[in-house]
Amino acid sequence: MTERWKVVVADYDYGDLDIERGILEPIGAKVVGLQAKHEEDLIPEVVDCDAVINQYARVGLAAIRAMTRCKVIARYGIGVDIVDVEAATKHGILVTNVRDYCTEEVADHAILTLFDCPICSDGLGCKGSIYVSPLKSLIAGTDSQEGTWKSAA
Repeated sequence: MTERWKVVVADYDYGDLDIERGILEPIGAKVVGLQAKHEEDLIPEVVDCDAVINQYARVGLAAIRAMTRCKVIARYGIGVDIVDVEAATKHGILVTNVRDYCTEEVADHAILTLFDCPICSDGLGCKGSIYVSPLKSLIAGTDSQEGTWKSAA
């Protein structure tokens, strides 16, 4: 199949681009994988790209100005703070993101962290005693069903 589009994956922290290639190559896209650490690293490849997918690499004004036919910058993640959305919009480039990327994992981590945090009995920086969650015992593999109060001193 003749390549109709060029998709630049600016950076990624997983082993390969097999999933992206498996989706994009059958429809005629050439997938170019980079590990761009600086915006300048993108410019030679994004000049003639149709799309950019980025994880951590900044896609700023310089890279966007260099793009001659890009239609979309797709962010692997929730935020778009590493993309110059205003510049992209002015150049007619759509900026997308994954609104629910890892939201459940972040919530789970926050709750588990909360359960694992000691709670002070006096509200004065734990000068009295602290409560240690029973979750910590559960994670450690002990049978304790109750939290414990311990001296903070």
